[in-house]
Amino acid sequence: MNTFFIRFCLVWNMFPKFGLWSDIKLLFWSFCRKVVKKQYKEHVGSVYVKKLKKSVWIRPYTSDFGELLDFFVNEKYEKGGHYEFSQINSEEKIDYIIDGGANIGLFSLVYGVKFPEASIIAIEPDDNNYKMLKRNCACIKNVKTIHAGIWYRKAKLGIQNPEAHADCFTVKEIENSDYGTTDFIKGISILHVMEKYDIPRIDVLKLDIEGTEFCILRENSCDEWLDKTRFLIMEIHDKYLENGREMIYSRLKEKGFEHFDYVRDDLFIKNDET
Repeated sequence: MNTFFIRFCLVWNMFPKFGLWSDIKLLFWSFCRKVVKKQYKEHVGSVYVKKLKKSVWIRPYTSDFGELLDFFVNEKYEKGGHYEFSQINSEEKIDYIIDGGANIGLFSLVYGVKFPEASIIAIEPDDNNYKMLKRNCACIKNVKTIHAGIWYRKAKLGIQNPEAHADCFTVKEIENSDYGTTDFIKGISILHVMEKYDIPRIDVLKLDIEGTEFCILRENSCDEWLDKTRFLIMEIHDKYLENGREMIYSRLKEKGFEHFDYVRDDLFIKNDET
């Protein structure tokens, strides 16, 4: 009874966001998530999001379920939600957005609808996540997707923890002998992305790259693209590097960013005076 009441409250909060039929599906999925067999983990279902006027595809028995609630119930990255990014939302001109660690594409989907004239590049290394990313953003003309991992240079990368949840994969640089000559992920730098897609500046850069943020921000090569970045939204994964958060704060302060703390994510805004 207690569990049912919790589920009922969850659906009650979801109802204005999704509508009745989607709420019924979400309620069913939430009850089944703990008992569903492994072979059904990759099951895909759609949820209609009223705000977007579009359906979003998720694998409901994976971490995608929580991602959906974060974005559209908790209003992650939205004004008025847990993440008060009012300065981004009030900007008159957002032309270039890079979504690093795009997962299933919800950030790119939300910002693609919010800023329909902006050019958005969504980057995701995992094969299955990338398929979901492509599916979710197929209807958004201003989103381009790249199947790759963000690194500080061009490189071959491998997934270090394939047993992890879909939103927690980490990458490392590899040699051909580690994985064979073809079994690797392309590693690209943010500067390479800017050059390839003719991006003169980055208005919004989102990084959720499971510890790789430490690798790229301690390299001098990040200076060039940091100088051209206005808003940086980043989830810092402390468990991967002791004192890594302090290193990032110091590095970005040197580059003229002001820091704002928002629960799991950090927002850095370029000071116009620098």
